[in-house]
Amino acid sequence: MSKKNPLLYIAEKKARSDNWEYAGWSELATLDSGFCSLSSPEPYQISLHVVAIASCIEAFSKACLKILIDADESPYLERAKKFKDLPFDFELTKALSRKEISFGDLVAHIVGISSADQIIKHFDTLFEGDDGYRNFKHSLATVREFIEPPEEAIMDDPSKYKIEYGELVVDDVNKLIGDIQDIFSARHIAAHEANFRLVSAEQLHQWFESAMQFACATHEIIEQKLRPGASRDAFGSSVQALQKAGDFYSKIGDQMAILVSQWAADWQFDEESKEKLIERIADADEAFNNYVEKEVSLHFQRVGLISGHGYRHLEAKIQKMLYESKLDYLKRISSEV
Repeated sequence: MSKKNPLLYIAEKKARSDNWEYAGWSELATLDSGFCSLSSPEPYQISLHVVAIASCIEAFSKACLKILIDADESPYLERAKKFKDLPFDFELTKALSRKEISFGDLVAHIVGISSADQIIKHFDTLFEGDDGYRNFKHSLATVREFIEPPEEAIMDDPSKYKIEYGELVVDDVNKLIGDIQDIFSARHIAAHEANFRLVSAEQLHQWFESAMQFACATHEIIEQKLRPGASRDAFGSSVQALQKAGDFYSKIGDQMAILVSQWAADWQFDEESKEKLIERIADADEAFNNYVEKEVSLHFQRVGLISGHGYRHLEAKIQKMLYESKLDYLKRISSEV
Protein backbone atom coordinates (compact mmCIF):
# COMPACT_ATOMS: atom_id res chain seq x y z
CA MET A 1 0.00 0.00 0.00
CA SER A 2 1.11 3.56 -0.64
CA LYS A 3 2.50 5.54 2.29
CA LYS A 4 -0.36 7.98 1.85
CA ASN A 5 -2.51 8.19 4.97
CA PRO A 6 -5.46 5.76 4.70
CA LEU A 7 -7.69 8.46 6.18
CA LEU A 8 -7.04 10.65 3.13
CA TYR A 9 -7.94 7.79 0.79
CA ILE A 10 -11.17 7.12 2.67
CA ALA A 11 -12.11 10.82 2.80
CA GLU A 12 -11.47 11.23 -0.93
CA LYS A 13 -13.48 8.10 -1.72
CA LYS A 14 -16.43 9.29 0.39
CA ALA A 15 -16.29 12.69 -1.33
CA ARG A 16 -16.45 11.04 -4.77
CA SER A 17 -19.18 8.54 -3.93
CA ASP A 18 -22.89 9.06 -4.50
CA ASN A 19 -25.65 8.43 -1.99
CA TRP A 20 -26.48 4.87 -3.08
CA GLU A 21 -26.15 2.46 -0.16
CA TYR A 22 -25.13 -0.49 -2.33
CA ALA A 23 -22.43 1.05 -4.52
CA GLY A 24 -21.87 -0.49 -7.95
CA TRP A 25 -25.28 -2.17 -8.24
CA SER A 26 -27.12 0.46 -10.26
CA GLU A 27 -23.94 1.05 -12.27
CA LEU A 28 -24.03 -2.60 -13.36
CA ALA A 29 -27.51 -2.12 -14.80
CA THR A 30 -26.42 1.08 -16.56
CA LEU A 31 -23.40 -0.65 -18.07
CA ASP A 32 -25.50 -3.58 -19.24
CA SER A 33 -28.00 -1.27 -20.89
CA GLY A 34 -25.24 0.70 -22.58
CA PHE A 35 -23.50 -2.41 -23.89
CA CYS A 36 -26.74 -3.84 -25.27
CA SER A 37 -27.14 -0.67 -27.34
CA LEU A 38 -23.91 -1.42 -29.23
CA SER A 39 -24.72 -3.25 -32.46
CA SER A 40 -21.22 -4.57 -33.19
CA PRO A 41 -18.94 -3.91 -30.21
CA GLU A 42 -15.20 -3.82 -30.85
CA PRO A 43 -12.90 -6.07 -28.79
CA TYR A 44 -11.53 -3.11 -26.83
CA GLN A 45 -15.10 -2.05 -25.94
CA ILE A 46 -15.83 -5.54 -24.64
CA SER A 47 -12.66 -5.53 -22.54
CA LEU A 48 -13.41 -2.11 -21.10
CA HIS A 49 -16.79 -3.45 -19.98
CA VAL A 50 -15.08 -6.44 -18.36
CA VAL A 51 -12.94 -4.05 -16.32
CA ALA A 52 -16.05 -2.06 -15.41
CA ILE A 53 -18.03 -5.16 -14.32
CA ALA A 54 -15.19 -6.27 -12.07
CA SER A 55 -14.98 -2.77 -10.58
CA CYS A 56 -18.72 -2.82 -9.87
CA ILE A 57 -18.48 -6.19 -8.13
CA GLU A 58 -15.54 -4.93 -6.07
CA ALA A 59 -17.32 -1.69 -5.08
CA PHE A 60 -20.56 -3.54 -4.33
CA SER A 61 -18.82 -6.13 -2.14
CA LYS A 62 -16.96 -3.45 -0.18
CA ALA A 63 -20.23 -1.55 0.29
CA CYS A 64 -21.85 -4.72 1.66
CA LEU A 65 -19.04 -5.18 4.19
CA LYS A 66 -19.46 -1.57 5.31
CA ILE A 67 -23.25 -1.96 5.64
CA LEU A 68 -22.87 -5.09 7.79
CA ILE A 69 -20.19 -3.64 10.07
CA ASP A 70 -21.94 -0.29 10.55
CA ALA A 71 -25.41 -1.76 11.11
CA ASP A 72 -27.09 -0.90 14.41
CA GLU A 73 -27.03 -3.62 17.07
CA SER A 74 -25.47 -6.24 14.79
CA PRO A 75 -22.65 -8.65 15.71
CA TYR A 76 -20.57 -7.79 12.67
CA LEU A 77 -18.64 -4.87 14.17
CA GLU A 78 -17.21 -7.16 16.83
CA ARG A 79 -16.34 -9.83 14.26
CA ALA A 80 -14.57 -7.29 12.05
CA LYS A 81 -11.58 -7.48 14.39
CA LYS A 82 -10.77 -10.80 12.67
CA PHE A 83 -9.74 -8.91 9.53
CA LYS A 84 -5.96 -8.66 9.39
CA ASP A 85 -3.73 -5.63 8.84
CA LEU A 86 -6.21 -3.02 10.05
CA PRO A 87 -4.13 0.14 10.58
CA PHE A 88 -4.61 2.27 13.67
CA ASP A 89 -2.85 5.52 14.36
CA PHE A 90 -3.81 8.71 16.13
CA GLU A 91 -5.43 10.37 13.10
CA LEU A 92 -7.52 7.32 12.25
CA THR A 93 -8.58 6.85 15.86
CA LYS A 94 -9.52 10.53 16.08
CA ALA A 95 -11.53 10.33 12.85
CA LEU A 96 -13.41 7.28 14.14
CA SER A 97 -14.08 9.00 17.47
CA ARG A 98 -15.42 12.09 15.72
CA LYS A 99 -17.46 9.94 13.32
CA GLU A 100 -15.74 11.47 10.32
CA ILE A 101 -15.44 7.89 9.07
CA SER A 102 -17.01 4.66 10.32
CA PHE A 103 -15.32 1.40 11.16
CA GLY A 104 -17.10 -0.03 8.13
CA ASP A 105 -15.43 2.62 5.96
CA LEU A 106 -12.04 1.57 7.32
CA VAL A 107 -12.52 -2.17 6.81
CA ALA A 108 -14.04 -1.74 3.35
CA HIS A 109 -11.06 0.38 2.33
CA ILE A 110 -8.41 -2.00 3.68
CA VAL A 111 -9.67 -5.42 2.51
CA GLY A 112 -8.60 -6.61 -0.90
CA ILE A 113 -11.19 -7.85 -3.40
CA SER A 114 -9.78 -9.18 -6.64
CA SER A 115 -11.19 -12.71 -6.78
CA ALA A 116 -14.27 -14.73 -5.92
CA ASP A 117 -12.29 -16.53 -3.21
CA GLN A 118 -11.52 -13.24 -1.46
CA ILE A 119 -15.17 -12.20 -1.54
CA ILE A 120 -16.25 -15.52 -0.01
CA LYS A 121 -13.52 -15.30 2.63
CA HIS A 122 -14.53 -11.78 3.70
CA PHE A 123 -18.22 -12.64 4.07
CA ASP A 124 -17.33 -15.85 5.91
CA THR A 125 -15.30 -13.73 8.34
CA LEU A 126 -18.39 -11.70 9.25
CA PHE A 127 -21.10 -14.36 9.01
CA GLU A 128 -19.39 -17.19 10.92
CA GLY A 129 -21.27 -17.37 14.20
CA ASP A 130 -24.72 -16.63 12.76
CA ASP A 131 -27.35 -19.25 13.59
CA GLY A 132 -27.32 -22.05 11.02
CA TYR A 133 -24.54 -20.46 8.95
CA ARG A 134 -22.38 -22.88 6.95
CA ASN A 135 -20.49 -20.74 4.44
CA PHE A 136 -21.15 -17.92 2.01
CA LYS A 137 -21.35 -20.24 -0.97
CA HIS A 138 -24.14 -22.15 0.75
CA SER A 139 -25.91 -18.86 1.52
CA LEU A 140 -25.77 -17.86 -2.14
CA ALA A 141 -27.10 -21.29 -3.15
CA THR A 142 -30.04 -21.27 -0.72
CA VAL A 143 -31.22 -17.65 -0.46
CA ARG A 144 -34.77 -17.14 -1.74
CA GLU A 145 -36.62 -14.10 -3.00
CA PHE A 146 -38.48 -12.12 -0.38
CA ILE A 147 -42.25 -11.90 -0.96
CA GLU A 148 -43.64 -8.47 -0.18
CA PRO A 149 -46.10 -8.43 2.73
CA PRO A 150 -49.59 -7.04 2.08
CA GLU A 151 -50.09 -3.34 2.79
CA GLU A 152 -52.32 -4.06 5.79
CA ALA A 153 -49.46 -5.98 7.43
CA ILE A 154 -47.13 -3.02 6.93
CA MET A 155 -49.62 -0.47 8.23
CA ASP A 156 -50.71 -2.64 11.19
CA ASP A 157 -48.31 -4.84 13.14
CA PRO A 158 -45.64 -6.49 10.95
CA SER A 159 -44.86 -8.99 13.72
CA LYS A 160 -48.26 -10.63 13.12
CA TYR A 161 -47.36 -11.39 9.50
CA LYS A 162 -45.46 -14.57 8.67
CA ILE A 163 -42.52 -13.82 6.39
CA GLU A 164 -42.76 -15.65 3.07
CA TYR A 165 -40.09 -16.45 0.50
CA GLY A 166 -40.30 -17.45 -3.15
CA GLU A 167 -37.91 -18.90 -5.70
CA LEU A 168 -34.18 -19.38 -5.28
CA VAL A 169 -32.23 -16.31 -6.41
CA VAL A 170 -29.28 -18.36 -7.74
CA ASP A 171 -29.96 -21.36 -9.96
CA ASP A 172 -26.36 -22.65 -10.20
CA VAL A 173 -24.00 -21.40 -7.51
CA ASN A 174 -20.93 -23.15 -8.92
CA LYS A 175 -21.40 -21.48 -12.28
CA LEU A 176 -22.04 -18.13 -10.59
CA ILE A 177 -18.84 -18.25 -8.56
CA GLY A 178 -16.92 -19.50 -11.60
CA ASP A 179 -18.17 -16.55 -13.66
CA ILE A 180 -17.22 -14.06 -10.93
CA GLN A 181 -13.73 -15.53 -10.79
CA ASP A 182 -13.42 -15.44 -14.60
CA ILE A 183 -14.47 -11.78 -14.61
CA PHE A 184 -11.66 -10.87 -12.21
CA SER A 185 -9.15 -12.95 -14.18
CA ALA A 186 -10.15 -11.29 -17.46
CA ARG A 187 -9.99 -7.88 -15.79
CA HIS A 188 -6.40 -8.56 -14.75
CA ILE A 189 -5.40 -9.62 -18.26
CA ALA A 190 -7.06 -6.62 -19.92
CA ALA A 191 -5.72 -4.12 -17.40
CA HIS A 192 -2.16 -5.43 -17.09
CA GLU A 193 -1.46 -7.16 -20.40
CA ALA A 194 -3.54 -5.00 -22.75
CA ASN A 195 -5.00 -8.17 -24.29
CA PHE A 196 -8.45 -7.21 -25.56
CA ARG A 197 -9.40 -10.30 -27.58
CA LEU A 198 -10.10 -12.97 -24.96
CA VAL A 199 -13.78 -12.25 -24.32
CA SER A 200 -16.66 -12.46 -26.77
CA ALA A 201 -19.80 -10.35 -26.71
CA GLU A 202 -21.83 -13.46 -25.84
CA GLN A 203 -19.55 -14.20 -22.88
CA LEU A 204 -19.84 -10.61 -21.67
CA HIS A 205 -23.64 -10.79 -21.72
CA GLN A 206 -23.44 -13.90 -19.55
CA TRP A 207 -21.09 -12.15 -17.14
CA PHE A 208 -23.47 -9.22 -16.85
CA GLU A 209 -26.23 -11.65 -15.85
CA SER A 210 -23.98 -13.39 -13.33
CA ALA A 211 -22.81 -10.11 -11.80
CA MET A 212 -26.40 -8.93 -11.38
CA GLN A 213 -27.42 -12.30 -9.95
CA PHE A 214 -24.55 -12.11 -7.45
CA ALA A 215 -25.61 -8.59 -6.42
CA CYS A 216 -29.27 -9.56 -6.04
CA ALA A 217 -28.45 -12.68 -4.01
CA THR A 218 -25.95 -10.91 -1.74
CA HIS A 219 -28.33 -8.01 -1.18
CA GLU A 220 -31.09 -10.44 -0.22
CA ILE A 221 -28.79 -12.29 2.19
CA ILE A 222 -27.84 -9.03 3.92
CA GLU A 223 -31.39 -7.68 4.06
CA GLN A 224 -32.68 -10.93 5.56
CA LYS A 225 -29.95 -10.81 8.22
CA LEU A 226 -30.17 -7.13 9.12
CA ARG A 227 -33.82 -6.33 8.39
CA PRO A 228 -35.86 -9.56 8.34
CA GLY A 229 -39.37 -8.88 7.11
CA ALA A 230 -38.52 -5.36 5.93
CA SER A 231 -40.35 -4.32 2.78
CA ARG A 232 -38.33 -3.89 -0.41
CA ASP A 233 -40.80 -1.74 -2.34
CA ALA A 234 -41.02 2.05 -2.20
CA PHE A 235 -44.30 2.31 -0.29
CA GLY A 236 -43.65 -0.36 2.31
CA SER A 237 -40.04 0.60 3.00
CA SER A 238 -40.93 4.28 3.40
CA VAL A 239 -43.71 3.49 5.88
CA GLN A 240 -41.44 1.14 7.85
CA ALA A 241 -38.71 3.77 7.90
CA LEU A 242 -41.12 6.20 9.57
CA GLN A 243 -42.16 3.48 12.02
CA LYS A 244 -38.52 2.90 12.93
CA ALA A 245 -38.02 6.62 13.49
CA GLY A 246 -41.07 6.50 15.75
CA ASP A 247 -39.40 3.75 17.78
CA PHE A 248 -36.52 6.12 18.51
CA TYR A 249 -39.00 8.78 19.61
CA SER A 250 -40.50 6.29 22.06
CA LYS A 251 -37.02 5.59 23.45
CA ILE A 252 -36.63 9.33 24.09
CA GLY A 253 -39.77 9.26 26.24
CA ASP A 254 -38.51 6.22 28.14
CA GLN A 255 -35.12 7.82 28.76
CA MET A 256 -36.73 11.05 29.94
CA ALA A 257 -38.89 9.13 32.43
CA ILE A 258 -35.73 7.54 33.81
CA LEU A 259 -34.14 10.97 34.17
CA VAL A 260 -37.15 12.42 35.97
CA SER A 261 -37.08 9.59 38.50
CA GLN A 262 -33.32 10.00 38.92
CA TRP A 263 -33.52 13.76 39.41
CA ALA A 264 -36.46 13.50 41.77
CA ALA A 265 -34.50 11.10 43.97
CA ASP A 266 -31.16 12.93 43.76
CA TRP A 267 -32.61 16.36 44.48
CA GLN A 268 -35.43 15.21 46.75
CA PHE A 269 -38.16 17.01 44.80
CA ASP A 270 -41.52 17.54 46.43
CA GLU A 271 -44.64 17.09 44.28
CA GLU A 272 -44.81 20.77 43.32
CA SER A 273 -41.18 20.82 42.16
CA LYS A 274 -41.68 17.60 40.23
CA GLU A 275 -44.77 19.03 38.47
CA LYS A 276 -42.84 22.16 37.48
CA LEU A 277 -40.03 20.01 36.14
CA ILE A 278 -42.50 18.01 34.04
CA GLU A 279 -43.97 21.29 32.70
CA ARG A 280 -40.48 22.44 31.62
CA ILE A 281 -39.90 19.06 29.97
CA ALA A 282 -43.17 19.44 28.06
CA ASP A 283 -42.04 22.90 26.88
CA ALA A 284 -38.69 21.47 25.76
CA ASP A 285 -40.43 18.59 23.97
CA GLU A 286 -42.70 21.02 22.11
CA ALA A 287 -39.71 23.13 21.06
CA PHE A 288 -37.79 20.04 19.94
CA ASN A 289 -40.73 18.69 17.94
CA ASN A 290 -41.14 22.07 16.24
CA TYR A 291 -37.43 22.02 15.41
CA VAL A 292 -37.70 18.53 13.90
CA GLU A 293 -40.70 19.65 11.84
CA LYS A 294 -38.80 22.71 10.55
CA GLU A 295 -35.77 20.61 9.65
CA VAL A 296 -37.91 18.18 7.69
CA SER A 297 -39.62 21.09 5.92
CA LEU A 298 -36.21 22.54 5.04
CA HIS A 299 -35.13 19.33 3.33
CA PHE A 300 -38.46 18.95 1.54
CA GLN A 301 -37.80 22.38 0.06
CA ARG A 302 -34.23 21.39 -0.82
CA VAL A 303 -35.15 18.31 -2.85
CA GLY A 304 -38.15 19.85 -4.59
CA LEU A 305 -40.75 17.67 -6.26
CA ILE A 306 -40.23 13.95 -5.57
CA SER A 307 -42.55 11.01 -4.97
CA GLY A 308 -44.55 10.56 -1.79
CA HIS A 309 -42.42 7.52 -1.02
CA GLY A 310 -39.32 9.68 -1.37
CA TYR A 311 -40.72 12.28 1.01
CA ARG A 312 -41.46 9.59 3.60
CA HIS A 313 -37.94 8.17 3.32
CA LEU A 314 -36.42 11.63 3.64
CA GLU A 315 -38.62 12.53 6.60
CA ALA A 316 -37.74 9.26 8.34
CA LYS A 317 -34.02 9.78 7.75
CA ILE A 318 -34.03 13.33 9.20
CA GLN A 319 -36.19 12.27 12.13
CA LYS A 320 -33.98 9.30 12.94
CA MET A 321 -30.83 11.42 12.87
CA LEU A 322 -32.32 14.05 15.19
CA TYR A 323 -33.97 11.52 17.51
CA GLU A 324 -30.70 9.60 17.83
CA SER A 325 -28.93 12.84 18.70
CA LYS A 326 -31.55 13.71 21.33
CA LEU A 327 -31.36 10.21 22.82
CA ASP A 328 -27.55 10.39 23.04
CA TYR A 329 -27.89 13.79 24.71
CA LEU A 330 -30.28 12.46 27.34
CA LYS A 331 -28.02 9.49 28.06
CA ARG A 332 -25.04 11.80 28.51
CA ILE A 333 -27.01 14.01 30.88
CA SER A 334 -27.84 10.94 32.94
CA SER A 335 -24.16 10.14 33.49
CA GLU A 336 -22.40 13.51 33.24
CA VAL A 337 -24.67 16.25 34.64
